This record gives sequence, C-alpha cells and structure tokens, in this order.
Amino acid sequence: MFPGQGSQKVGMLHAFYEADAQVRRWVDFADEMAPFPLREIMFEGPQERLTDTRVAQPALFVAGYAVADWMFSRGQQPDAVLGHSLGELTAYAVAGVWSFEEAFRAVLRRGELMGAAGDRWPGTMAAVIGMDRDQLEALLQEEPRVVIANENTPSQLVISGDREALQRLLPRIKEAGARRVVPLQVSAAFHSPLMEEAALEYAAFLDTLPFRPPRYPIIVNPTGEMLDDPDRLRASLRVQLRSPVRFTTMLATAYQQGARTFLELGVGRVLCGLVGKTLRGVSCRSIQTPEDAQEDRT
Repeated sequence: MFPGQGSQKVGMLHAFYEADAQVRRWVDFADEMAPFPLREIMFEGPQERLTDTRVAQPALFVAGYAVADWMFSRGQQPDAVLGHSLGELTAYAVAGVWSFEEAFRAVLRRGELMGAAGDRWPGTMAAVIGMDRDQLEALLQEEPRVVIANENTPSQLVISGDREALQRLLPRIKEAGARRVVPLQVSAAFHSPLMEEAALEYAAFLDTLPFRPPRYPIIVNPTGEMLDDPDRLRASLRVQLRSPVRFTTMLATAYQQGARTFLELGVGRVLCGLVGKTLRGVSCRSIQTPEDAQEDRT
C-alpha cells in the first residue's frame, strides 16, 4: 500500500537514503527531474513547502517507489498493490504499468494541475467521524459544492469542496451528531467538483502515456475493483481526480482475494490505521526504514 497526501513529513526516507545506494539512486534521479530541490525539501523542509501539493506528491511517490524497489531486490513480492489517491500512481509504477520516469512525469503534472486548481478555486477538506453516510449526504444537499471525497473506514468519511461552503457545514454536521469533525491541512479540495477542470486536463495528459499490463493486480480508487487490464486501468485513472477514494471497498476487495498481511511503504502509518479500523484478523506494518523491513522478515 502507498499513502497519499497528509503522510509527508520532513526527514521522510532519510534513513533509507543514508543506508542504501539503491534508494539514493531513485531519490537523486527524482531530484534531477524535479523543477525544485526535492531532496532538500524532503530531508530538511520546511514543512509548509513539503505540504504544497506540487511538492508533496512527488515526494510521496519517490518514497514509496524506492522502498518497494528495495524490497523487490530482496525477493519480497506482493500479491497485489494499491494506493490512496496520489499513492495509486505509485502503485501503477511499482506494478510496471509505467517506468519510473514516466510515472514521475505523471506525478509532477498531477501536482501542478491540482495546485493550480487550488489557487483558482479555494477549497479544503474535513474528516467526519462517527456519522451515518445517508445522514451526511442529506446535509450535503444544502451545499452542492461539497461532496464525500474519501471513504476511509466504515466510520470515517472525508468531505471536500468550496472553502466557505464547507466551513458553513461543519457546525451543522457536528450538531447533527458526528462524533468528531476534523479540518484537514490540505492546499485544495481534492476529489471534488473543484478538480473537474484539472481532471479533464490530466485525462488528456494520461492519454499521451503508455499503459502496460501490470505485474501485479492493482486495486483502484474510483470503484475499489482489482484490475489488470491496461485499458481499464487507463479509464479508471482518467476519472480518479474527480472521483471519491473508496478505500473501504478497496480493502474489502483485498480481503476477499485472500490478503491478510498489508505493508504500507514509504512514510507514515495512516493507511495501517485505516486497515485496523476496517478489517479484522489481518496484520499491517509500516516500512519507513531498513530496520522496519528487517523486522518484517522475522
């Protein structure tokens, strides 16, 4: 599993970079391709710069890809791959749908378009914990520019949209019985109608890239299906920016296919937290350092 925005933190991947030439190769390659000092921002910050979607997306991509490649070189192979939002592009690259360079260009373009959309149409996101989906959707009818963007766990939904509209909704959601309402520190309203123009431009960009058969099946965000057909993977990714991340369904698909061990690669433990709140009888480990990987092998 590969995380999306929100998992980035200053110092991410530094221990792996210092310990392994293979990881250094990917980070340095990405740093050369990026139009900003990616390696420096990843390792030294500031956090505000790393949080910018234009920087966070390539940083998270290279962290996940480098750790996955490190594990492959030691004989560890997955049965399937998935990612949360941006992390889905990491999954595509790790599965061989794209080369590292193709994927990195796709990630840079995604960050540019989403950042520009955020500049043009100020938006934000918030997690709603402990509210029935039907009840939340009824409240959202009052503000059509706010939608459910992420289905993270059975009890956690994320809403996204116009900043003023969303802020008007938050007290009403709390009053209606949500256990918690948590505004998210994001730079735009991801997976909402405010991403529509960016999604169309991104779909056109994706049509310039090859889509190869994946080495491992990919569980995709918009539907939660497990796919291995390149044409279906292309069609799914073309609508990903404006579609909800159906992470709960994705995990259910993995479980139904027999997955009982989940590894979150690169940085953070957010996805393992969602696994723990969604599935029973499974294990999940975060691999952020070489020591984490060695512990997993034992």
